[in-house]
Amino acid sequence: MADRQETRGDRRWIITAILIFFLLLLVWCLAAFMLNSASAGALPFSFSLNSRLGADYGPDEFKGRLGVFRLSIIDDVLGDSGMPPDEVEDQSEKM
Repeated sequence: MADRQETRGDRRWIITAILIFFLLLLVWCLAAFMLNSASAGALPFSFSLNSRLGADYGPDEFKGRLGVFRLSIIDDVLGDSGMPPDEVEDQSEKM
């Protein structure tokens, strides 16, 4: 008799979990359709998140001097590959 009640409780728990899962799945699907982000359309409710600034895709003004850009890891990699130190310096200068 105790086994019968225990299986009913187990079944009830599983059925409740499945119903909650499907309810949350339905809410998620409805939210996805409401927000409609894939169509890039306006939302039915507006939060005014747009900045209303014009897009500027031009290059930024560069004021200053661009220093020497050196990847010091290249020296280490070439040295670890078995290259002699004088060849490592030659190769890194070529790069």
